[in-house]
Amino acid sequence: MAKPVAVDVPGALEVLALGRRATERGRCFLVDYQLPTDPITLKFRSESVPGRSASLPWLPAAILAAVGRSPRTSTAESRFQRLIWCNDTVLGGSHHVNACLHAVDAVLWVLGKKPILASGFSAIARDNPHSDSHDVLAISYTFADGVVWDHCGRHLNNLYPFECGALIHGTTGYAQVSYEGAVRLKGAEEAYSGEVAELYQAGARRNVAAFYLQITEGHFENATVSRAVDGVLTTVLSREAALRRAPLSLENIIARTGGWNWTLRG
Repeated sequence: MAKPVAVDVPGALEVLALGRRATERGRCFLVDYQLPTDPITLKFRSESVPGRSASLPWLPAAILAAVGRSPRTSTAESRFQRLIWCNDTVLGGSHHVNACLHAVDAVLWVLGKKPILASGFSAIARDNPHSDSHDVLAISYTFADGVVWDHCGRHLNNLYPFECGALIHGTTGYAQVSYEGAVRLKGAEEAYSGEVAELYQAGARRNVAAFYLQITEGHFENATVSRAVDGVLTTVLSREAALRRAPLSLENIIARTGGWNWTLRG
């Protein structure tokens, strides 16, 4: 299954239940994340961020990318192509849930936990938007242990090159994870660096191979499902906090957020 696996809280929780049901019934359910398949990034994650055990005070993450634009037509059919659905919150969850999810997942994967609170701002900056998705965002998160995480999202056709990744600051060093380009770990007594290349193509091949092995060897843990759901919950949390321009807790959106009804009309 491709990400995002859902665009709202009820959908995310339904996918989580389906993943658990698949495990109970001895079925495989894999969500197609590329970053955790990259051998350079896997080596990075196996190392310890300097000072990580004491504190991770600040994590900036960003995605800077453009997506398809198109005016509405008489039906929604024309929007299910070239990432045009990202412009519609009800179809694609917004640019944040659909695209920023990649940088968000990188942080969740490295830390192994999700934030409890988000606050921020967002706006529609693109010309002739045709729909409701915000495309520029500045968001801050906090975790239960006090770690602070800043995220920025820019989804504009302004010629700026693609960028998606996160800097992870420990108390005595730092690390960088990215969907493209440099991956590095730097401390006073240790250093590691590498380059991520052709992640989407190679990652898809590695995921197909992993799915085949899970089926043929009977591995039904379906670990990618819970992380995929955490990514949706985190981006929905921050999308809603930025829209409201007020702090919002994960507990609050899980308890109160309903799903959306939509039709195929344009």
